[in-house]
Amino acid sequence: MFTELDHFLRSMEYPCRPGDLVREARRDLLPTNLVEALGSLPERSYTSRWDVLHRTSITEVLPISA
Repeated sequence: MFTELDHFLRSMEYPCRPGDLVREARRDLLPTNLVEALGSLPERSYTSRWDVLHRTSITEVLPISA
């Protein structure tokens, strides 16, 4: 699942906001739990994939297997 999210975030155009992430995630038919996790991000502008993954708690809400 993390790989799917990582691939999606690499394809995004930045800067973007959570609403942009949700819209594109739905368009790309990402699983509902990923769409919801993206929608739960704090409302601000994200400048990169790294910004989404590491400056937020998105990884805490995802069931990522080791």
